[in-house]
Amino acid sequence: MEVANLNEDNFVAKRLICDHVTSMGGLKNIYTSNRALLLAAFSARRKYMDYLEDERKKESTVRGEKRKALDDEIEEKEKISGKGCEYYNFISL
Repeated sequence: MEVANLNEDNFVAKRLICDHVTSMGGLKNIYTSNRALLLAAFSARRKYMDYLEDERKKESTVRGEKRKALDDEIEEKEKISGKGCEYYNFISL
C-alpha cells in the first residue's frame, strides 16, 4: 500500500518491513513474542513522541520569535511617529 503523504524515510521503512515479512513467508511465520522486538517497538514509539515534542517546541519558539520581532517593529514605529502610549490612552478614555 503506497500512500501519497508518506515522507521518504517512512516509505523506505515500510517497504523494508513489508519485504522482510514477505521473505519470511507471511506474518504467521514471524515470532512476535520476542522481548527484543517488543523493546525495539516501545523504544521507537518513545523516540517518535520525543521527536514530535521537539518539533512542537521549535514551532512555538519560531512563533514566539516572530511575535517578538513584530512587537519590536510596532514599538519602533510608535517611537518614530510619536503616538505611542498617549494615543492609546486617549482612545481608552
